[in-house]
Amino acid sequence: MGSVVVSGGFATAVALAVVGYLTCLPVYRCPPVVTFVLLLVCVVGGGFMVGRFMGASFGQGLGAAAVNVLVNMIVLGSLIAEPGGNGELAVDVPPVWAWLPGYLAATFALFVGGALAGRWMRPTGAGWVRPRLLLAIATVASTALTILTGGLLAGRWMRPAGAGWVRPG
Repeated sequence: MGSVVVSGGFATAVALAVVGYLTCLPVYRCPPVVTFVLLLVCVVGGGFMVGRFMGASFGQGLGAAAVNVLVNMIVLGSLIAEPGGNGELAVDVPPVWAWLPGYLAATFALFVGGALAGRWMRPTGAGWVRPRLLLAIATVASTALTILTGGLLAGRWMRPAGAGWVRPG
């Protein structure tokens, strides 16, 4: 069931992106510890959802975790990169070889642990979430977030005539 792998991993990645985006908005500006804990809850919750409501096997849990990690590498890069786009990082980050193995191991462990817990707690005869429906919902959510982000950025960084992305002043 490849659809469980793709939809579960992508839905979790979308949840992580939404949490990361909302907690970093200037209106909320959550402390980094709160953002970090919420992101960890999303990873475990995504695995739990895949195990409990989709009945994923251990291999499917690993596959969904891999999809989640691949999509999140893009999100992680956007969180640490400077918005100006000049290639410098917004925060002091150790070299990638120092943190990437730990990030991968922790994400896989949390996601698969959540999936195993969800599968273990799954009641007999429980209804299954349709993977394609979940993928459609996650796609709509990510598209809505992209449109919202684009609207916010356009209102801040674009000229009213829409001549292109321009920094003010």
